[in-house]
Amino acid sequence: MPNSRCLVSITMLLFSLVANSVPEPGYCDSVLDLNYAPALRVDNIIFSNQGTTQTKYFHGWPSLAAVESTGVISMTWTSPGDDADSGCANHYVIRFSNNPISDANWDQAFEALNPPAPLDAGSPQEYTLNGLECGRRYYFAIKTVDESGNTSPISNIADAFASGIMAPTLVGAEVDSANNLANLYANPVEAAMPIFYEFALDSMPTFPNPLIDVDLLVDSLVSVTFTDLGDNVIYFWRCRAVAVGRSDSSSWSVIDSFHMDMSDFIAPAVDVSSPNGGEMLEVGSTYMIRWDCSDNVGVNSRRVEYTYDNGSYWELLQDWVSLPDSFSWTVPSQLSTQCLIRISARDEAGNIGSDISDGFFTVADNIPPTVFINDPVVDDSITMGWTAFDNGIIMHYLIDYTTDSGQNWVEVASGPGGDSGSVTLPMPDQIPALGIRVTCFDMAENSGADTLYVTPTEVNDGNGPIPAGYYLGQSYPNPFNPLATIEYGLPVSSPVTIEIFDITGARVASLKDEYEAAGKHSVTWNADNVTSGTYFYRIVAGEFSEVGKATLVK
Repeated sequence: MPNSRCLVSITMLLFSLVANSVPEPGYCDSVLDLNYAPALRVDNIIFSNQGTTQTKYFHGWPSLAAVESTGVISMTWTSPGDDADSGCANHYVIRFSNNPISDANWDQAFEALNPPAPLDAGSPQEYTLNGLECGRRYYFAIKTVDESGNTSPISNIADAFASGIMAPTLVGAEVDSANNLANLYANPVEAAMPIFYEFALDSMPTFPNPLIDVDLLVDSLVSVTFTDLGDNVIYFWRCRAVAVGRSDSSSWSVIDSFHMDMSDFIAPAVDVSSPNGGEMLEVGSTYMIRWDCSDNVGVNSRRVEYTYDNGSYWELLQDWVSLPDSFSWTVPSQLSTQCLIRISARDEAGNIGSDISDGFFTVADNIPPTVFINDPVVDDSITMGWTAFDNGIIMHYLIDYTTDSGQNWVEVASGPGGDSGSVTLPMPDQIPALGIRVTCFDMAENSGADTLYVTPTEVNDGNGPIPAGYYLGQSYPNPFNPLATIEYGLPVSSPVTIEIFDITGARVASLKDEYEAAGKHSVTWNADNVTSGTYFYRIVAGEFSEVGKATLVK
């Protein structure tokens, strides 16, 4: 056999060590004991020595063993020697870890301090490891190194679950000052026996008169709740794991503390839900502003504000009242694309929290004005008036007439405003009829018009003067409560339908559905069964259809 190689047979014997001492149950402060350690056997180990390879045949490590001894781990093995079955190694490397040890993670395992010096081959050896955590599983392995630095393969991996119970680690306290209680949390520990968790709470760090509570069920955390705690008190707490039957327990955990302060410095949390950006609201419509608010103690009152200029000016809609989390709002006439709502909430301690719409909403006017011409007075001239209404504001009007059935129109008057007005026009001679048109424009330049045709001489058939054309008059009084009278005119006998609708377009009443003679007529609406708001009334007579608006105020 070449000099660069040699066969070494190393035989190791398995030994066991009797526990030195047993500490008092429940105390395992700085040591860990193991119950057993499986064996490792090593054969055919190749060492490298300064470029020269030597093959050493160990005749098998007897099992590396760890014998239970409360508070310590006693490891035993037989010295493998150096070359063949003789001599001794230079030194040992003993490593331990909470994870299984292999060649891949050998360097990451903890190295034991002050291992014993190797004895002659075949000699029994032992080593005691202190300062490990109770209730944890540990893994152990040994390598030998000769005088030339050659290192043996890893021994067998011994593992054992330390006797005793490890102390829990605290997670923290969740303090609910509004309900003067505290939830205490700790991490569970691994144990070889059934355990429960005991929490101690006291106003003194020495725990002279602790409150005790236990958690029997273990999830990802263990917890207890202490109630009826005192105000402005610093509480100290700790936790330990206890064996069922109290045969053993861990040491107490570290001590933590919390301050129970029932003073309220927390402002309410507010969240505007609508309008919250992107909505388009119609002028004059009723819109429900909604929000959510909460407080650790309770919300006392709310305030609602509106801006149409991105917050340069805030208009107060409702000031500090005990509202539910909503407010019914009549959308104003100011057209804008930079509208926001701000909700503020105040609690009993005077803390105020607020929220603003996340984005702009738009106030728009898409509904044209409704215009009607009142009964004219006709002789050598025509005197007539008109009334117009809109969901917003009438900005200006235009009056023109035609003598050729609408083929050509001549402007006779115009001006700002135009909710109502009157005009006197000469009656042209030798024409079959004169058409008069009043057009009104709102702030969005939506337009609505009414046209009335009159003849030089009107006929009276007992229902008053027969109008030259259909018309629908403004209800009166306006606003009203609860009765409103609606006048209308028929130039010829016609089927007539008159209905009432709310702002959403839903029909709320039917006032007329019959055939009527030509002339001036009226009908009365009793609005006892509906709520305050804006309503629209519509007439359909023959080919004629017109809409008017009435405001109910209760």
